[in-house]
Amino acid sequence: MGPIVNIPSGGSQSLLLGPENGELADALEQTLLGQKPLRLLIVGPPGSGKTLIVKTLSWSRRIKSQPPLLVVDDLHRLKGSKKQHCVATHLDQSDAAVLTSAVPPTQLNLVPRLADRLTELATVEIKPPAFATRVALLRHFARRHQVPLTDTLAQDLATRWSDHAGLIEKRLLNLARGLVAPHAPEHLDHVPLQAIQATTARFYQIAPSQLSGPHRHRKLVHARRMGMFLARQLSGRSLAEIGQAFGHKDHTTVLYHCRTLEKLLQRSPELRDELRRLENEVFKRHLQAPPGA
Repeated sequence: MGPIVNIPSGGSQSLLLGPENGELADALEQTLLGQKPLRLLIVGPPGSGKTLIVKTLSWSRRIKSQPPLLVVDDLHRLKGSKKQHCVATHLDQSDAAVLTSAVPPTQLNLVPRLADRLTELATVEIKPPAFATRVALLRHFARRHQVPLTDTLAQDLATRWSDHAGLIEKRLLNLARGLVAPHAPEHLDHVPLQAIQATTARFYQIAPSQLSGPHRHRKLVHARRMGMFLARQLSGRSLAEIGQAFGHKDHTTVLYHCRTLEKLLQRSPELRDELRRLENEVFKRHLQAPPGA
C-alpha cells in the first residue's frame, strides 16, 4: 500500500490523498512542482474534494506569481451549446486550466468542439477515501480543531464513517460539540432519506408531505431543518439530493439550513437534546426496518 500524501493548500487547509488516489496525487505533485503543464480534468462525485483541489492549484499559482488559472467547476452542469463553445474557446487561449465534473466526459452531452478539447486534458479520477486515509483525515482534523482523539476512537470512527473528507470533518466537529450520538450502530452510515423523512414527520406530528411542501409555518420550517441536518449526517447523499427530497430545494438552501441549525445547537442544550432524541428515533426505525426497506 502506498503512502498518504499531504499537499498544503494554503492557510490551515491541506489536501490528504491516500493510496486509492495515487494517480491523482502524482498528477498534482508534478503539476505543483512545474514538471507538467497544468491542464487537468478531475472527475469525482459531489463532495469528493474537487473544489479543494481547484483552490490548491489556484493558491499555488498565486504564491508563485503565475498567470491566472482557467477554472470550470462542475462541467456536468454546463448546458447550452453557446456556453460550451465559450469554454472551448477559453481552453484554446489558456495555458493553464483545470476542469471538474461529477461524471466522465463520455457521459456528458457535449458539443463536438468541446469534447475534442477535453481529449487534450489529463483526466484523473478522485475516489472516496479508504479506511487508512479516513484514519489519517480524522487525526488531521482532530489536530486542526484541537479535538481529543485516541487511536482506538479514530479507527472506530473511520470504520463507521465511509464519507468524503469534508463530511468526516463535519461529523467529527459535531461529535466533539455533542451534537450527534458518539456511537451510532455500525451499519448506519447510509440511512435511507425516506426513513429520515418519515421519522422526522412522525416525531413532529406532521404529515410527511408537509416536509416537502411549500408552507413556511415555524413548526414546519423547524422540522425540515432538523430533517435536512440529519439527512446530511446519516444518509450519505449530496446536498442536491437532499434538497430534491425536501421539496426540490436548491443545494444552497440545504446548506443554509444546516449551518443555521449548527449555530442554534451551540447555544441551546434543549435543542441538542431534541436532535439526539430525533436521531435515536431514526436509528430505531432503521434498525427495525426489514432488509432493503
